[in-house]
Amino acid sequence: MGAASFSWRAIVIAVEYLLEPVAVSRWLYWSLVIITVLVTGRAVYIATRRFWKVASDPSFFDYLQDSFFGVTWRWRYSPNGRISEESPYCPSCDRALIADGRGDGFGNFQTKMVCQQCGVVSVRDCSPNELKDAVHREIDLKVRNGSFKATLLKKNEIKSRLSTTT
Repeated sequence: MGAASFSWRAIVIAVEYLLEPVAVSRWLYWSLVIITVLVTGRAVYIATRRFWKVASDPSFFDYLQDSFFGVTWRWRYSPNGRISEESPYCPSCDRALIADGRGDGFGNFQTKMVCQQCGVVSVRDCSPNELKDAVHREIDLKVRNGSFKATLLKKNEIKSRLSTTT
C-alpha cells in the first residue's frame, strides 16, 4: 500500500510541476511554437505520403522503360540522375536483344539488334554508341517535356487491366 501511494504521489507532484506557470520571454515562446508547428506539419506530411500513398505526379525516376526505334528499351538511373545500363528488348517476346555493330571501314556503321528467340530484327544506320546516345536524347526529351508521364499512365492502365482479369 505504501509503494502504490508513493508512486501516485510522485505522479501528482510531477504533473503539478509541469503545469506550474513559468516566466519565459515572448521570443523564446513563439520560437518554440513555430518550431513545434513546423516539425509537426512535416511529420504529418511524411505520414500521409508514406501510409496513405497520396497520389502525386510521377517522378522521372519512375520512368524506366519505353519504346524507341521499334525496340523496347529499359534503363536505370545513377544516384545523380544520369541514365545508365540501357538495354534493348524484343517488342514481341520481351527477351534481351543482341546488338551487333559493324562498320564498312569508311566511317559508316550499322547496328543490328536481333532476338534469338523469335527472330525480330531491328537495324539502325549508326554505331551502337550512337544508338545509345539517340536513346538517351529521346528519354531526355520525354523527361523535359513531361510526356513520360503519359507513358507511365498507359503502362499503369495496362497493369491494372491485367490484374483485374486474373
